[in-house]
Amino acid sequence: MAQISPQLIEAITKEVIKALGEFPRVQEPTVCTGQIPVLVLGELQPLGAKLLEKYRLYQQEDYARDGDIHKYQGVIITGLTNAQLSDVALARDSRPFSCAVGKALLCGIPVYLLESALTYRQYKQTANKRFYQVLEGYVQRLREFDIKIGSLAEIENWLSCRPASPKASSAAKGPSKVLCAREAQELINGAADGKIKLPGGTMITPLARDVLRGYEIEFI
Repeated sequence: MAQISPQLIEAITKEVIKALGEFPRVQEPTVCTGQIPVLVLGELQPLGAKLLEKYRLYQQEDYARDGDIHKYQGVIITGLTNAQLSDVALARDSRPFSCAVGKALLCGIPVYLLESALTYRQYKQTANKRFYQVLEGYVQRLREFDIKIGSLAEIENWLSCRPASPKASSAAKGPSKVLCAREAQELINGAADGKIKLPGGTMITPLARDVLRGYEIEFI
């Protein structure tokens, strides 16, 4: 087997470092222009300048860091896949996207869906009728959950008409912490003695309870 010279290793290392340096830096998932905190699930691009000026917009990465939905005064969905649509409609909370929406609904935080995010509607003329009806049924379920669906102008109006809560972060101190399935699985991975410790007053979603089945839950 031919030996690799130190010079070749050094040259390869330099090329790798150079290539890594060409990757764009990850931007902070927050647009800190306004004062009212709002979680955006999807791209920021569809949102207008008025929202950027008035609201402090956070993206999904910020929510994923601590799972604290109480620090936001609203959730805006600007993009979602068919899978994410069905997850929310069926109250599945095993993924960060649907977990965030589910927690918001449980905690009384308003959720808004930008109508343009329903991209499957572009295929209305060619889509299988039954398949299309299933997706429309999921959208109707979201409306039943009081998720408001509309244009950007309508969402801006809904947000401006809603009185801001005194302090979004103060709600996090209350007894309404919600545990979703994804977080339950993370707790199991760190449970060595078969016991799961949760803060007092924690609400456990049905899927999370299924995940924790067989484990002793202790509220502290």
